[in-house]
Amino acid sequence: MRLTIEIDDKLLKKAMRLAKAQTKRGLIEEALRTLIDSLPAEQKSRKYREGLRKIEPLLRQIKVSESPIDLLRSDRDR
Repeated sequence: MRLTIEIDDKLLKKAMRLAKAQTKRGLIEEALRTLIDSLPAEQKSRKYREGLRKIEPLLRQIKVSESPIDLLRSDRDR
């Protein structure tokens, strides 16, 4: 697909240098691939954070009568 856009020259040069891109097209394709690859990871992270927020109040209500070390020892001895 052919596309004509104006991009800040300094921004473009810095991005090409950082990405070690040989062409503008290569730079833009790499940026698009990176965006596409990073979105699913960000969505998973967001869902994980939301899940933690939901269970935090429940976790605060849990009372452990034994110390974690004692629980581990009794489990090990079984």
